This record gives sequence, structure tokens and C-alpha cells, in this order.
Amino acid sequence: MADFSFHLWSSHHPFVVPEPFTIEPTESYSKDELDEYLAGLEKVVEEAYKDPEKVKNAPYRSVIHKIDPSTLDPLH
Repeated sequence: MADFSFHLWSSHHPFVVPEPFTIEPTESYSKDELDEYLAGLEKVVEEAYKDPEKVKNAPYRSVIHKIDPSTLDPLH
């Protein structure tokens, strides 16, 4: 989602399920902002079907490209 200028709505640290997808936007987001985010998700899903490796290796247009997720998990 960083390639579409969205930040990650992370919610659960430490992760109980590896690589969870648990978005939890706050009440401060408007319906238009949520719709824009969902349109970005639809684009990612489309790309995932067409070129899975592209999505697996994303983001490409972000200042920070990949973060080691083990630094977020106290069990490592």
C-alpha cells in the first residue's frame, strides 16, 4: 500500500498470526478516505493475481522498502 501513498493501518503487535492483515482505521477517517484505501487494496489484489512476485517484493516507491519483521516480534 506504500506504493499507493497509504500507510499501514497496523493493529496487533506482537503478531499472533504470521503476517496478519488486520486493518483497523480510526474514527477520524472519512468515508471518501476509506473508499480510496479500498480502491488501493483492489489494485493490489489485481496485481497479486497478475504478478505475485511484484506484490511479494513491494514496496518499490517508498523511502523505506522493507523492514525486518522479526524486530517487531518479542519472541525472536
